[in-house]
Amino acid sequence: MAGKHLEPVPQSSSTTIIAPRVKKGLPKFRLAIIAALLVLGGGSLLTAWWPGSSDHVSNATRNELQKSFATLAPLQLEPVAPQDMERALDTMHLDTPQRAQLRAAVTSSLATHQTDQTRLVWVEVWDFASEDGDVVHLASAGFSIDCNLLNAHQRIAIPVDATHRLTVTGAVDGGGGITLGIHTSTGPVLLPVLAPGQTLQLPLGI
Repeated sequence: MAGKHLEPVPQSSSTTIIAPRVKKGLPKFRLAIIAALLVLGGGSLLTAWWPGSSDHVSNATRNELQKSFATLAPLQLEPVAPQDMERALDTMHLDTPQRAQLRAAVTSSLATHQTDQTRLVWVEVWDFASEDGDVVHLASAGFSIDCNLLNAHQRIAIPVDATHRLTVTGAVDGGGGITLGIHTSTGPVLLPVLAPGQTLQLPLGI
């Protein structure tokens, strides 16, 4: 997970991948390894070892995700407790001046109990399909970060201001579309399958 802080960094428009040359006789070697893994029940190991694994989301599922998003209620995200502020700031990978600035803003908001000022909340993201290298760009209240999606849930802190909006942009598609899940206080939310450059505006019900 690489931070993009306060100023979005332009994304590369395309990536060229050059396949390595395969030595003569390698396919037979791979087939032997695949057979051994299947006999030993190593399905998960096979998925990780064999290149080209990508998302396979049916059109019916894509349509259902799109319909659900059209009626999406504001996401309820867990506020960062005051005693957890430093741990939360660690997940954002800010430089020293930015960290001090955000800490001061959040501390002021907590002291005055103003709901329209900057606060920190936890957001938990994961790839709900194949772990194939999908990346999303999250932006909120002037802060942004790129998240490499894994099947394991990743928990990071983000600031929320009076707009109560989280912008999600597809950055890298590992194959078959970018599949992002967000865990909220009321349960998991699976977003529509994204293409690189596609953006969703998520309302936050903090």
